[in-house]
Amino acid sequence: MPPPRPPALRVAAIFVHPVKSCAAVAVGAAAVGDRGLEGDRRFMIVDAAGGFVTQRDEPRLALVAATVEEEALVLDASRLAAGVAPLRLPARPAGPTTKVQVWGDDVLAVDAGVEAAAWLAATVKEELRLVWMPEGARRPVDDDRPDGAIVSFADGYPYLVTSVASLAAVEARAPGTGVARRFRPNLVLDGLGPFEEDELAGVTIGDVRFDFVKPCSRCTVVNVDPESAQLGKEPLASLSTFRKQGNKVMFGQNAIAIGSGRIAVGDLATRR
Repeated sequence: MPPPRPPALRVAAIFVHPVKSCAAVAVGAAAVGDRGLEGDRRFMIVDAAGGFVTQRDEPRLALVAATVEEEALVLDASRLAAGVAPLRLPARPAGPTTKVQVWGDDVLAVDAGVEAAAWLAATVKEELRLVWMPEGARRPVDDDRPDGAIVSFADGYPYLVTSVASLAAVEARAPGTGVARRFRPNLVLDGLGPFEEDELAGVTIGDVRFDFVKPCSRCTVVNVDPESAQLGKEPLASLSTFRKQGNKVMFGQNAIAIGSGRIAVGDLATRR
């Protein structure tokens, strides 16, 4: 008998993160670009020295909603700071560039202005600024690949991919924590076995090829509850018992995209 065919593979969910480390936004479709999904992590919060600020430093950022509506970025902290009105800013701020830092990279960015800084002071913390990555900024991916792959303000790569089954495996070991938003993926695939994404070279969705570059090492951000911003010990503690490589805990695959196009929830994907 011929071997059974693998189950059909589909896109189960797509997430964008307009502001690095603020709440994730589930979308039905998104355009694929070289530095990530359209609008993904093009904004970032920095401190007075220009260093990036994330939920590692301020877990309450999980309660700040950021959405892009009609060429505007809308920030809403009603779950965090009652009485502070949402802020509407240009989705592509104009102005001189300034140098900011994300991990070991110096990146040129445009400051979103004093109104954004005042809003962050009223909702999160004083002396924070909001910055945007303009089209001219070119930040190489983590391993500085010879193909010239670039990334937005994401930690190291433009795409993060996981699966419904892998999230379910986390949930089975640490109930209440197998929530996609904790892991901040861009794509969640249905039809793979638990952690089968680790065994693939990548997937193709429509006209776009996603190459899986390496597993994603996870930090304490996954322990921040996206609904309450409370920092716990799970799921990192459970993951460390069976997903550890050296001194790192791995979950999901970092990826780059080859080609461009638009992908949608429900699209068929092909294993590679």
